[in-house]
Amino acid sequence: MSERGRRQGLTTRWRLAIGLVALLLLAGALIPASSRPGMLQLVALDAAGQFHDTVSISAAQVDTTGDAIARVPLVLAVRNVGGSALRPGTLEVNLPARDRLVTAAGRVLEGHTVVGSPLTRYVLDLEFPSVQPGRLPTLLPGTDTLWVELIVPTYYCVLPADSVPDFIPAPAPDAATLAQLRIFYAFYGREVPSRQTGVLELRIDPRSLPRDTAAPLTAVEQPRPVALPEPSTLRPVGSRTLACGEPDAPVTIRSTLWQTPDGGRVFTLDYAHVTRKWLYDLNRDSIIEWEASNTGAGRSRLLRAVRFPIPDALMPVTTPPKADSAAARPPPDTSP
Repeated sequence: MSERGRRQGLTTRWRLAIGLVALLLLAGALIPASSRPGMLQLVALDAAGQFHDTVSISAAQVDTTGDAIARVPLVLAVRNVGGSALRPGTLEVNLPARDRLVTAAGRVLEGHTVVGSPLTRYVLDLEFPSVQPGRLPTLLPGTDTLWVELIVPTYYCVLPADSVPDFIPAPAPDAATLAQLRIFYAFYGREVPSRQTGVLELRIDPRSLPRDTAAPLTAVEQPRPVALPEPSTLRPVGSRTLACGEPDAPVTIRSTLWQTPDGGRVFTLDYAHVTRKWLYDLNRDSIIEWEASNTGAGRSRLLRAVRFPIPDALMPVTTPPKADSAAARPPPDTSP
């Protein structure tokens, strides 16, 4: 074949290819939008009043009061970028395990964690309406503003071989890491043809986050402590559970707060239904001054005088137990 013939053949093939692409584009444009599947996205309101799947959080929007190092407001909505309406039944939200999701009223939502997973899973069963394509995003029904609280502990709880919980200062957080918050989500339900997933990204101004949350911890050996309160005089205030030990295999510790007749505080830490440690803040200055422990030998003994702020994880979140319950009975004697 001559050079001219080859050029004519290439030109003909290019024309056919261009014509085929044009036909496909025309066919796609003629297909009604309603016949294309819907596609749901989770979006959040930004400072300019617009919804996006990547939102910048300014320092003015970050709340640094309370026991969290920062609280970030979230006004969430659902957007349909597909071609047909969808009505989800459930929204699943996954946050980093160090953070938590809180309602505007301050109620911490119940999350689910799996050992070894870096995420906490929240399942929101809401009465979603039908989300129409090409419309403004639909606010989450029944919710106003949710808050993401960034939790960086002052202390880590560790559990040595003697099963007596101990606290060590936590390292300072990396503000750059905390400032990049990725929320993994999924929509599903009977009216959603398949599980639809995505990522909502929050970019927090790192200047709004504290640089150092480490707290000092000192201990001084003492042969004998000050007079400790009689267990029978202690009044129960409340209790809570906390995770202790390695992050990939934590155990549950129960912390109970008691009040002395003079208004001082005594914390008891139970592991495997046995009280393993007593912490004393006798002058109520929020500083632990003494601790005693039970190594399992059947008798507790005073170990040391200490000085460190009360870890937030020990403060109770439940109401005081009933007076006739075992949890309301005075803790066992801790005299050496």
